Amino acid sequence: MTRKVFIAFVIYLAAALVGAHAQSNYAMVSGSILDPQHRPIANARVYITASETGAKREVVSNASGLYEIAGLLPGTYTLAVDNPGFKQATQTLSLEVGQHAAINTKAEN
Repeated sequence: MTRKVFIAFVIYLAAALVGAHAQSNYAMVSGSILDPQHRPIANARVYITASETGAKREVVSNASGLYEIAGLLPGTYTLAVDNPGFKQATQTLSLEVGQHAAINTKAEN
């Protein structure tokens, strides 16, 4: 009986460690940038600015119009997308611990 309890405890402990490793204290924003005809926009500049601190990060969309900004602390942010020939798109968002926000943007002329 004691051996079974020990084995059950080891399995429980291993499962708890795997679950704890998967959690993150950070959030992520990713998405796509498309033109009015729904074609991807490569090399669009995507800025995210923390409302509380003013800290700003910048990424560039890839050839498929996709971008990703990881490692964001929970809080309120302003997301801005700039691309020559299109109006700047801005959006305010609130991120929580472990959140993965999908923000897709359609550029306007």
